[in-house]
Amino acid sequence: MLAYVAALYDEVSRVLRTGRFESVRAPGGILAWQSQGARLGSAGPVEGVLLTITGWGAGAAATGAGWLVHELRPSAIVAVGYSGGTRPGLRPGSLVIGEQTARLGEQASGAPIPSDRGLVGLAHSSSQEIRIPAAAGLVGTTTHIVSSARQKAALGVNTGVLAVDLETWHFAQASGGGGIPFLAVRAIVDAVDDNLPGFVERMAPGPRPPAAMPAFRYLLGRPDGLPGVIQTGIAAGHARRALAHFVSAFSARWLASPLAAAGKRAT
Repeated sequence: MLAYVAALYDEVSRVLRTGRFESVRAPGGILAWQSQGARLGSAGPVEGVLLTITGWGAGAAATGAGWLVHELRPSAIVAVGYSGGTRPGLRPGSLVIGEQTARLGEQASGAPIPSDRGLVGLAHSSSQEIRIPAAAGLVGTTTHIVSSARQKAALGVNTGVLAVDLETWHFAQASGGGGIPFLAVRAIVDAVDDNLPGFVERMAPGPRPPAAMPAFRYLLGRPDGLPGVIQTGIAAGHARRALAHFVSAFSARWLASPLAAAGKRAT
């Protein structure tokens, strides 16, 4: 079984709308679905694909990934979701293939966690198939949302990361601890020169955080922030579409690859 893990329902909502999925029983605060012969986009039938949504932030990511690793034991785990870009040229909807994942900030320790080389190769061929701009390199996980353009640019220069988020390192650590091959693929929402609107940091940490009310309250205090809110919504749509196309192409390539056969033998 190939498992995708994300922090937010919004990140994979287009995937779920495209195929037929059955709900999987999961602990409180975690959402999960499994496809049974579902059709994901135009890439053909895909069997045995699991989608798990943990909620955002370190605690939710570690708990959700731990459940996925120890209870469901997938053959491989691919972390997908939104991220902020830290380098010029990575526009909204671009993909970052995480060859390694680093933990940034005060809790940073140890070397970056490498992604599985076979999965990285499938990700490269999948991104080329769907013709979506993609870069490969280091993904960074921070302890807080990096919302300002200045902070993102500094992280890119000082650490070498291409994209930042709150969960990937925790997904990677849980996968590695369980001996499960791991890959991260993030879609850019806010480019390096974009400032995120303030309501993003106030969203609830669950897998389906309500965005309308925090955005409304933010705009009550800052009516001039409306263009930024609209821009972020449009950019998230680009990222969501890119992730759906990637999941479709990658899933089909996975099933046709020796990696899937090896995973079946292992389980």
